[in-house]
Amino acid sequence: MKKLSILFVTLLILTASSTNTFSQPKFIVHLMGGISVPLPDLQGDIDLNSAIAPTTEKNYLMKLSINFGADAKYAFDKKGNFRGVFGIGYNMFMNPADLLGLGATIKFRPKINILTLSLGPEYAFLPKGKFNPFIGVDFTANFINGSFDYEPQMSPIFNNITIESAARFGLQFGLGADIALGKSIGIVVGVKYNLANLIGKDSDTSKVSGTTRALNDAEYTYGGSTISAKNISYVQIYSGFAFFLGQPKKVVKKQ
Repeated sequence: MKKLSILFVTLLILTASSTNTFSQPKFIVHLMGGISVPLPDLQGDIDLNSAIAPTTEKNYLMKLSINFGADAKYAFDKKGNFRGVFGIGYNMFMNPADLLGLGATIKFRPKINILTLSLGPEYAFLPKGKFNPFIGVDFTANFINGSFDYEPQMSPIFNNITIESAARFGLQFGLGADIALGKSIGIVVGVKYNLANLIGKDSDTSKVSGTTRALNDAEYTYGGSTISAKNISYVQIYSGFAFFLGQPKKVVKKQ
């Protein structure tokens, strides 16, 4: 996070001295990818005990994710500061581990997948600049599933487990910057905070154990114990290509 802030400041200094600006684009399309860091309760450490009996009682045992996605932005006002944004993104969280159990090395491969559709407003600070910081918030629909896989499977302890698909709704807060390399193309860098299950948490006590399990992110009681609700949240860092559309081809000189 600190390195990303330094990058933003450095790019701003480098571009502030530019003698030219571009007319603000009406449409912007981004293609991007990066890494995501899970936060509690999505995050968790793996040892032999958690691999033998992986449950979602405390957390989902994730460590890191790769992400990729795209978005499309449309400027509503003449100056180009206020934009509407529709996006689609995919995160694949994982935490592979090799553990010694039952006299053999067990490859444990837990995974959580999140497909996100997002829609929301955004404010761009310098729509005519080569360096254009922006900040926004999105309402998100998140489709979540996962698995706990073993190699080799050794019944009855090490059986593959499937986490059923579930839909949740949440919020996504982001900040970033477009850096123009020309009139029609540039790069984008940014960071987002995602709370994927703000709305729609649910639990099914008939699917707490076994080879097919529910996401079980709402509070529930099982075996005489009360299991707390869990937040599925993460920080997403990304970069990619920016395509500027719907703007005049003529370069506008600073006055």
